[in-house]
Amino acid sequence: MEELMKYLKVVDLTPSGIGVPFISGYLINLGSLLVSIEQGPKSSYEKLYKVIKELGFGDGRVDFIVTHIHLDHAGSVATLLNLIEDSVAYVHPKGVKHLINPDRLWRASLDSLGYIAELYGRPDNAPSERIISTDDDMDLNYSGNLFKIIHTIGHASHHQSIYWVDYKAMFVGDSAGIYVKELNYIIPGTLYPTRLDLYINSLKKMISYRPRYLMYPHYGIVEDGTSVLEGHLKQVIEYYKIARELDVKELNIFINELSKSYDEVAILIQKTRDIPLLKMLIEMSLMGLLREAERLESL
Repeated sequence: MEELMKYLKVVDLTPSGIGVPFISGYLINLGSLLVSIEQGPKSSYEKLYKVIKELGFGDGRVDFIVTHIHLDHAGSVATLLNLIEDSVAYVHPKGVKHLINPDRLWRASLDSLGYIAELYGRPDNAPSERIISTDDDMDLNYSGNLFKIIHTIGHASHHQSIYWVDYKAMFVGDSAGIYVKELNYIIPGTLYPTRLDLYINSLKKMISYRPRYLMYPHYGIVEDGTSVLEGHLKQVIEYYKIARELDVKELNIFINELSKSYDEVAILIQKTRDIPLLKMLIEMSLMGLLREAERLESL
């Protein structure tokens, strides 16, 4: 970890009004250029830009690698591209058009997140000439530092993880859930309309690299990465089995069944009652599994 932190700067990008530390941005200083992974919401762009300037890259070369285009992950990218002339953004091909014109993304975010979307802010329009569409298994080689782009479309069709090969560090985006450090618990990233097979395959894909570190945007760095991914894979499969076996697929019934089977779920539900964002994400995650169980039953 000490060697890794020589290059890495972790920036808290949580906007005011969220209530808990929730968004980690990662800056990797490679000397001749700066790599940014997880740029946070539009409302937090000044926090990230301030650190970029402090590191000497306000007018230097910055490569923004986008895990996915959701507001809390890439909402500030367009603003930063417009501020930093020598910068580009690497984006999953299905996300490119939404960075260039975020109107549809913004409307969908307002519908699903409500006031949380307002806290994040509407993204600016990104300059199309500085967006680079990625390929699965694409290599970015920066003076011997190798970053591999891995399309992990379980959480969203425009999702990609980034593996820093030299330090066995996997930037997971939301493809490995939301890590709640205080409870050592992962909320599955199975928001509707999740596809269970794609989510599982994405986890297996990341596990195959045997990462040592997981760099969570929600929230922070987790060690023993491969074991954590394997545990999360088992968790999602077990949760889905419980959802599938329910005669009545309602959220409250599902939560009660999970709470009976897993003490950590009961504790999580209790501790997040007064944290609206986490409460909402837990409910959306579990509802995604319920809806997926219904979909698969209907086939």
